[in-house]
Amino acid sequence: MKPVAQIALLLALLPLVQAQFLSHELLGAGPHTRLGSSLLGVGDHDLDGVPDLLCGGQGRVELRSGRDGSLIHGWDGPGLADDLGASLAVVGDVDQDGIVDFAFGAPELPSSGPGRVEIVSGFHFQTLQTLVGSLGGDRFGQALAGPGDLDADGYPELVVGLPGSSSSGFLTGRVEIWSLAPTPMLLATQVGALPNDDFGASLALPGDLDGDGNPELLVGAPGANPLPFPPGTGVVHLFSGVTGPMLESFLGSSPGARFGASLAVGDFDLDGIQDLVAGAPGIGTLPGQVVVIRGMAPRLPLATLSGQAGESFGQAVAVVGDQNGDGFPDLLIGAPGSPFGNVGVFDAFSSTRLLDFPGSQALSGWGGQVAAGPDLDADGRPELMMSSPGHPGPATPRGRVAIFMANPALSPLAAGAAAAEFLIDGADGGSLRRVDRGIAQPFSFSLAAAPGAPALGAFALFGMLGVPPWTFRLSLPFGLGDAVVPPCPALPTWNGILFTVAASQPLGACVPLVPNASLPWLATDSDGLGVAATFTFQAVCADINGSLSLSNAVSLRVR
Repeated sequence: MKPVAQIALLLALLPLVQAQFLSHELLGAGPHTRLGSSLLGVGDHDLDGVPDLLCGGQGRVELRSGRDGSLIHGWDGPGLADDLGASLAVVGDVDQDGIVDFAFGAPELPSSGPGRVEIVSGFHFQTLQTLVGSLGGDRFGQALAGPGDLDADGYPELVVGLPGSSSSGFLTGRVEIWSLAPTPMLLATQVGALPNDDFGASLALPGDLDGDGNPELLVGAPGANPLPFPPGTGVVHLFSGVTGPMLESFLGSSPGARFGASLAVGDFDLDGIQDLVAGAPGIGTLPGQVVVIRGMAPRLPLATLSGQAGESFGQAVAVVGDQNGDGFPDLLIGAPGSPFGNVGVFDAFSSTRLLDFPGSQALSGWGGQVAAGPDLDADGRPELMMSSPGHPGPATPRGRVAIFMANPALSPLAAGAAAAEFLIDGADGGSLRRVDRGIAQPFSFSLAAAPGAPALGAFALFGMLGVPPWTFRLSLPFGLGDAVVPPCPALPTWNGILFTVAASQPLGACVPLVPNASLPWLATDSDGLGVAATFTFQAVCADINGSLSLSNAVSLRVR
């Protein structure tokens, strides 16, 4: 078979093979563990060079290896009603041993007790301190946040949510700020305003927004409503300096929205100030929302994303870095209310669903928790953590946690099959497979057989505007390599952003910019590009013996 015919055959094969990106799948140890009720990426606590994972359940917390998902250590409460693991936080170095420590919330069922928080060593995993609530039903420890050392005494503080507290009115809720000095001490309290506020159900720390040098505190009160019926419009409160006065409050869009059920922060407008993210999953069949609010005053909405009726869209939300290569952070949003549940990665400004993770078990609560995981593969992007605490179903909710690798088409791009070498200005872009050039700066392309490989007989170099989508990374059999740039003939619906750069022989309807290119191939653009843009390139090759391979992929980023 001629080399060009071999290439045509490979192009037809590309859409048929899809890679999988599941890194770890963790299951609860017992039939009612509900593993995945809370999720948190942490540092390297087993000293194997890879950061690790904390997973909370109902009465149990597990520290899992980021390398292989194995159990490093487990903590058990006295029973399911204890609810140890409902919340998790990293709190800083409490015992001054140089290793950051953990906080685990055990809010307890209302009939069982007031709730407590266990402060646990990140080194030897033993309990260092225990904070205990004052009244049954307070749900002390339902939410936790570690703001660091606020009073400069050398010991970290801890913010604790008590959404069931009635200290200022029936179920108004409360937030307490504790010093984790050798003798723990309550430093300050913030309280809800109205009955059934659920104030303290969620917490987030957006950093210093008002310029006073102190980090702010974001508190969700999803039960709040300015009118008596129906309940649950929801309010998010922003406090100055964690312990200071209220800066601003943000009201949900409609009764029953439960605005503030989930909170997160991230810099979406790239102004150096953290913006505020609040989920409003809705009650019953109401469609949920996630709202991004500007962190710098005036604090107006930057984006609103909406789900479908009854799916609890926004019950869980996390900021997961730039997953589509546009330079802006993206959102991981859980929607556990539909029969099978769903998790999606979203571009905040366009509301585009970049990736879809549908649930597979009915009534398991898939998407009940999501989190930005640790960076397991050291590519600079957090992995994606998500869970179904009710897996496999209501009768035996063991719980399931899944960790997916961050966009593999971006980090790094495919290295190819080592038979053909594509370079931009003589470089393959290093570990990120990216070459940076300035506007109007000349650049050159080259393609040749890799050192020691047979000479190339034919090739087609494909390009695309931007970086490859997550959903297109194809690991081909027989050592052909990984394709991350969809070739033009294989996916004609993508013609708006796909193009053929050069080809050694005609390729039918896919007309190359440089036809009849000779091998080895070298081309130079002496004028460079006049605008800022990113392009990604990869070649399909056949050597003189007819063997097929893919070249490495390289992105050209013009800034």
